[in-house]
Amino acid sequence: MINAVNVTRPSLIGDIICSLVFPTSIEKNYPGSVKIALIDFKCQQVAPLLINAPNIDGVRITEKPDQITQDDEDYFKKFDLIFDPFAPIVKENWYNEMTVIESIFKMNWLRGMSGPINPQKWNQLDKDERCPRLTQYFDAPKNNYITIWANSGYSNDPINRKRNPSKEYWTGLVDRLIKEDYKVAQLGTCDHFLINEKVLDLRHLSLFEAIRFSLGSQVAIGTDSGSMHCLGAYGFNQILLTTYWRRGHFQNPSALIPVNYKNHAINLFCPDDINKIEYDRIIEGIKLLNE
Repeated sequence: MINAVNVTRPSLIGDIICSLVFPTSIEKNYPGSVKIALIDFKCQQVAPLLINAPNIDGVRITEKPDQITQDDEDYFKKFDLIFDPFAPIVKENWYNEMTVIESIFKMNWLRGMSGPINPQKWNQLDKDERCPRLTQYFDAPKNNYITIWANSGYSNDPINRKRNPSKEYWTGLVDRLIKEDYKVAQLGTCDHFLINEKVLDLRHLSLFEAIRFSLGSQVAIGTDSGSMHCLGAYGFNQILLTTYWRRGHFQNPSALIPVNYKNHAINLFCPDDINKIEYDRIIEGIKLLNE
């Protein structure tokens, strides 16, 4: 039996979810193999979501953030296939040519090799196999809210500010949703600003509890964040607000968009300014997803 370790990218929530396609490929090539996902210490809150995930047989959390310790290295030695957790990107400005899922898939380098493993293995996967999936092994009681995941990214630099709608945009959207008789909850972290005093503020919840609450809501609204990648892997109703925000990104608008394996997502894209996405389009999307 082949044993493989580091079958996911460890360091960002969205990357961890997007990389769930890779263990599917390993299973196709090595049926019955044992596949262990590596998660960076700073992303350990993702671990509960990977329970019963397809083709994931176990999880290891690194001892320290953004580094591999000697104990981690000693653990790796037990495996036949050891993938480099911090392999370089496949290609500069890859987002103009491929999706984030394809790019992450092709970043899987075996330790000691000078390049990615056979990139053609990507072509062995059919459309469904290229969609990350998570298994909902827990209940998610219905709550009748619209949930908003307002922020993405790990810093407040100008690039991430372009990626996220402004506070004024979110405040106006909440007022419009309430006018339409929707209840609205905000999820995320307490590091993120409160978008409107009228929302149910759930920013204090753990990632697991926030995802659980969101899965019980009507629709989740957000950007190309790690949390929205998680909800897409559950096939949950999503409205995605996206734009070109990375430097040098001028084509292939679907490159960074979370994939919803049930196609229960509506992407509202504006190339130059995410704040120009009209509220009417969001309202229409909610009604469509709830039909």
